[in-house]
Amino acid sequence: MKALKLISIAFISFLLTDILDAQEYDFSTERLNGLEVRKFYTEEQFIEAFGEPDYISSAIHDYFVYERVITSPSPAAVEDIVGGVAAEKITDGIGFISNQDGEYRIEVYTIHSDQIVFNDYIRVGDHVSKVFDMGGTTLECKNEDGSGYIYWVPEGGPEEPYIEWNCFPAFYYDKNGIIEMIQSYND
Repeated sequence: MKALKLISIAFISFLLTDILDAQEYDFSTERLNGLEVRKFYTEEQFIEAFGEPDYISSAIHDYFVYERVITSPSPAAVEDIVGGVAAEKITDGIGFISNQDGEYRIEVYTIHSDQIVFNDYIRVGDHVSKVFDMGGTTLECKNEDGSGYIYWVPEGGPEEPYIEWNCFPAFYYDKNGIIEMIQSYND
């Protein structure tokens, strides 16, 4: 019983620390690795924030694509073996438009790795509760198995019933509440 109380106190302390830490951040907009979404930046600023892309893809938008290899806890998800460890190949895509000055603006994104940080605070692999730490307005859609996703609108964004949810980022999480993907895709 004493151990359970200590675990409960430690968990509450962990949650309070996260909430207090969240107060240090600016959650008034969307930022990826420090670059504000829908604002123009030079190629050098993009490369500094995200690194050199593995390739550029074109679909509805042009995308800087970053291929990543992560170790996989699930043998079912294994696509490869790297150094004797189960691994999975994933990609992060940063969709952009460019202007006549050769600058880029983030329009859409799909993040599967922990290499890109949202608002300097949250990344793939974090617990979904961190989304609520950012304040703003949220809409949660939960599946029967406990997985789901949460749309997030920053403070000062539109109010209900005028929110077009699919125009804002969604944080997809597994049945344990761990974020597996962060995506903003509107067409």
